[in-house]
Amino acid sequence: MTYYRNLSELPTEAHYDLLTVFTLHTYTLDFPEVTHSPELVLDAVPERGKSRTGKAITHVAMRGLRTETLREANIFRWSEDLGATLFFDVLNLWKKAEREKSEDLFLNRFEKGARAARVLNPEKGRFEDTRYFDIFGATIIATNESVHKILDTRCLTISMPPAKKRFDTEPTPELGLPLRERLLAWRAHRMGKSFPEMQKAYGGRFGDITLPLLKILRLVAPDNEQRLQELFAGMEKGRLNEKSRTLEGDILTAMLALELEVINGKLTLKRVTDKVNEGRPEKEAITPRFVSPRLRSLGFQLTSRNPADIIWNADLLECCLISYGIKDPPPP
Repeated sequence: MTYYRNLSELPTEAHYDLLTVFTLHTYTLDFPEVTHSPELVLDAVPERGKSRTGKAITHVAMRGLRTETLREANIFRWSEDLGATLFFDVLNLWKKAEREKSEDLFLNRFEKGARAARVLNPEKGRFEDTRYFDIFGATIIATNESVHKILDTRCLTISMPPAKKRFDTEPTPELGLPLRERLLAWRAHRMGKSFPEMQKAYGGRFGDITLPLLKILRLVAPDNEQRLQELFAGMEKGRLNEKSRTLEGDILTAMLALELEVINGKLTLKRVTDKVNEGRPEKEAITPRFVSPRLRSLGFQLTSRNPADIIWNADLLECCLISYGIKDPPPP
C-alpha cells in the first residue's frame, strides 16, 4: 500500500486496499480454488494518472506486461504461453477491440476455463486441425472512454481523481523488484494451502469477481476487510443505479406502477408503453414493437394476439426489480 501511495493518487484509502489485494491475486490465478478474476478498469479524462497507475501495478504483478495492441494472436500467446497480467493502455478499448475483432476475448478473460478455438492446420484433418487457447488471466485497462456495458459487468472500475500532489518518482521495473521478490516468496508459501472459507458477499457476477479479493484480504489483512467491503458495496450500488436508468429499468418501473391495472393475470403492452413514454419528448417516444423484445429478454411472456398483453408474473417482476436496483433486496 505504501508503494501505491507513493506512485498514484486514488479516490479513497479503500482503493489502495483494492490495488494491493489485486496485486496479490495475480500470483494465485493458477490455484485450484480461484475461478474468477476481475478486470480492473482505470477510467478518467486525460492526465489523471491512469497510465502511471497501470504501470505501477504492472511492475509488481505476476508477469506484468503493458501493451496497446488488442490483436487476438498476441493475447493468445501472452495468456497461454506466458500467463501474463496484461495492462491494456488504449484510448477507447471497446472501439479498438471491435476493429481487431477481439471483443469476446475481453468478455471471457475474467473466468477460468474459457478457451478460444482457432483452426490453424486444416491439412491435419479433424481433431488435429484446431488449437484451443486458454484466455483466462488478470487484466488491467486504462481508457479515456467508459467500457461497454456488457464488459462493465466483469470489471471493477476506479474513476481517477485529479492529482492534488506531485509525484516525482517514476514507476519502473527496478522500483517494483523488491516487492515482486517478496510476492513470489508469498506465492510459494501459499501453494497447496487453502484460502479462508467465505461465502459470496454479493449475488451474480459481481459476487464472483469480488470473492477472490476478499478471501486474500481476510488472509493477509483482516482488519481492512470492512473498508473494502464498503467500497464494493458502493460499486454495486452505483452499478444498480446505472441499470435502473436503462430502458429495461424504465419498463420495470412502469410495470410496478401499473400493478393495480392487471386484469385476469394480464397487463396490456400498450399501457406499459404509454407509461414509459410519460415525460419523454415526442422524438424519444418508443413503440410497443420496441418494448416487447425487451420484455422477452427479461423473461416475461406475451400473448400472441394483437394487441399483445403481458402475462403477469409477480415473482419474476420482484426479482427483476431487485436485480436492476429499483427495489432493495430482502434482508438476509
